[in-house]
Amino acid sequence: MANPPYDTPSQVQPIDGEVVVIGPGATGLSVTPEAARQTAARLTRAAEQADDGHVEQIDPDDAEALARWAERLGASVQAVRNAVLAVGGDSEAVALRLGSARGAAD
Repeated sequence: MANPPYDTPSQVQPIDGEVVVIGPGATGLSVTPEAARQTAARLTRAAEQADDGHVEQIDPDDAEALARWAERLGASVQAVRNAVLAVGGDSEAVALRLGSARGAAD
C-alpha cells in the first residue's frame, strides 16, 4: 500500500439520526444506521481475515478488478496484469513486483 495503515480507531457518534465516522487523519463520513450496521459487519470480517493473514487475490481476466488494482497500486492496468501473470494473483506479491519495477526504472 502507498501509506501505512493507521493504528488509531475512528471516532463514531450518532448525530441527527445518522452515524458519523471521523478519522483517523482526514477520513470522515456520515451513513444511515443500517449502512453503519452493514459496514461494521464487513469491517469485522475483514479484520478477522487480516488477523489470519488473508491476502486478496487479483484476477488477470477481470478488467474491472484490474482497473481498481491499477488505481490502488499507482500503476497501469497492463503493468498490473503483467505482474499478476509473472508472480500470480497474490496482491502483496504483485505490489512488491510493481515496486521493484518502479525502483529499477528510477
